[in-house]
Amino acid sequence: MPRIVRIVPALLLALGSHAAAAQEPSDTPRLIAQTRSSVNGYLADVRTRTLELGRKIEVLGDLTEAADSLSPIAMTQSLTRARQEVEEARRTAAKEPALGEPVPTVLDIVSQLVTTPPFGVPADQLRARLFVEISKLEEDVLRQSEAFQSEANVAESLERTLAQIHGNLRATAVAGGKASLQTRKRALKMGS
Repeated sequence: MPRIVRIVPALLLALGSHAAAAQEPSDTPRLIAQTRSSVNGYLADVRTRTLELGRKIEVLGDLTEAADSLSPIAMTQSLTRARQEVEEARRTAAKEPALGEPVPTVLDIVSQLVTTPPFGVPADQLRARLFVEISKLEEDVLRQSEAFQSEANVAESLERTLAQIHGNLRATAVAGGKASLQTRKRALKMGS
């Protein structure tokens, strides 16, 4: 279950509990502290997950370059370049925390294919096999990207809710200040 599914209800509960309990006295500082804590926890989670997906995207790019570099004209040179791209992908994947599946499996298969290509397989067929293997990582990246897009839509909705809360608070605060100023002006006028 995506983390946003667990965090958003807590945020909405913290933001909406004041309205739901309008007749009961509320502990606004506690609600704000809970909301801030939830938002900060969610922000940390988002940073971790976006960094991880960013690394997967880098690995996917390196593996795509490896497969795309294969050429029937200069097979030996293109295999050397492909191996270099695979090693770059492996270094990116191994950074702490190491990326999980399907990255290690895809890396191993692609590395095996460019290190010891099947005997007699033409470059275009080897290239096609590489892209079939790489597609497993591509599908994972695409699935996560779609989940991030859905989550971004939820975050945008939360942003609108927070903007509405901000607007209401600001407008009421300004109205309160104006009312107080008006009262003081009239009080001074009475004393004259």
